[in-house]
Amino acid sequence: MTTIMGKVKRVFRWRRFYRRVRTDYLPRVMAKELVFSVSNLPDLTNPKVPHEFTVLITVKSSRLHQLPMVFENLQNLYGSNTQIVVVSDTEVDENKRFQHHSFSTQFMTDSNFRIPNQIARFPEKRQGWIRQQVIKLSYAYSSSCPTLIVDSDTFFLVPLPFLSKEKMVLYVRDDVHWPYQHSLSQFSRMPYIKTSFVTHFQMMFPDYVQAIFGDDLAKGLGRWLESSIDPHSISPLSEYQTYGSYMVHQHPTAVELVRYRYTDFDLRSNRFDSLSDLDIFRNKYDCVTLAHEP
Repeated sequence: MTTIMGKVKRVFRWRRFYRRVRTDYLPRVMAKELVFSVSNLPDLTNPKVPHEFTVLITVKSSRLHQLPMVFENLQNLYGSNTQIVVVSDTEVDENKRFQHHSFSTQFMTDSNFRIPNQIARFPEKRQGWIRQQVIKLSYAYSSSCPTLIVDSDTFFLVPLPFLSKEKMVLYVRDDVHWPYQHSLSQFSRMPYIKTSFVTHFQMMFPDYVQAIFGDDLAKGLGRWLESSIDPHSISPLSEYQTYGSYMVHQHPTAVELVRYRYTDFDLRSNRFDSLSDLDIFRNKYDCVTLAHEP
């Protein structure tokens, strides 16, 4: 019996090792440097954004209390004429919670979106996170104008531009998560690249999102969800990496890649009651993300 159990354990260890090689080590070795340069931030004195765009924020009910500060942050930097769509996992009484902001705001719930059955591949504790990604991509796909997706725990410290010399600005980081790259190679044969687009915000244009997923959104999203070789991975898929990788591979002349300065604000050891609590970062960083968990 002990011998049999030992063999079973060895089999599982080899399976984990093989999966790690395919999703992490192999992409790391095969990844290519981008053939075009990455710029620094364009001029911030007159940041360019599309003439019309919608801000999409997905938020868990436990973090709804942060929304007034999210709205204030966007209004301070981009004005109050922007349409905002908030998608939560529960119904929101905006009259009680958000009556003091001046944005045109629409509140929706997860039930407004069709979630492919393939989400059942993922562990239940990760399905909420995957569902949010599906919602972001679904909204950007169907929108009549560009969609600025902003995570509900991300705050801009400067008015970041999203257009530069008539090109779309995509913000990049250096902390590449290789399982994302592997999933994309399975989804659409995208080559591995040594660049991360997982910035917690991104401007998506509907024509390009439609090109990624094809005429049948549900079918395209289903294939995307199935592309993860290891659905039990902590982080197997990324909507931001999907859009960014597609753009640099299929439309490289339409985008300008821009590095930005970012940091995390640890809520376990700091208070965050107003935007002024972020002032300590303003001269050093362009964006800050709240860190809720270890």
